[in-house]
Amino acid sequence: MSETCTQAEFARRRGVSKQAVNFALKRGLITAEPDGRLDFDKCTAEWDARSHSRAVKAARTPKLRVVGARVREESINKQREWTEKATEARARKEMVDAQRSEMKLQVESAAYVERRQVEKDAFEVFRALRDSLLSLPDRLAAQVAAQRDVADVHYTLDAEIRAVLANFADKVAEEVA
Repeated sequence: MSETCTQAEFARRRGVSKQAVNFALKRGLITAEPDGRLDFDKCTAEWDARSHSRAVKAARTPKLRVVGARVREESINKQREWTEKATEARARKEMVDAQRSEMKLQVESAAYVERRQVEKDAFEVFRALRDSLLSLPDRLAAQVAAQRDVADVHYTLDAEIRAVLANFADKVAEEVA
């Protein structure tokens, strides 16, 4: 009987991932011993016979190692740059997600209102103010014409305008509350 090894050892010796070995076991491409270990020679033969040719070629091709210190350093620097960019992108995404969640919470708790609703309510309130102010001449024309004193005319107009504005303020307070 030849030597047995774990899935991780088999993967390392064949130059493939542990996931590939696990996949091959589940699919029946290679078989394990009753104790769960793999017979290296038997599994190698099964792997070569049943695996995709590209995977077999990759397993037989030794991995090249970078020897030059400068090339290794450049590779490490590129990895660091990528990691930093990925971290920054992740942080931006999390910040945007948090802002969205905050805004959604505030909309649901009625801290924010939809713009269209505010515009509609403001239009209705100001239309009522306009209508009240435009109706003043019709209501007051006869009364002001009968008064001869300028102070009385001024007092009448002032009182009516203040009444309209007070009514407007009350309506706005009701809408806001």
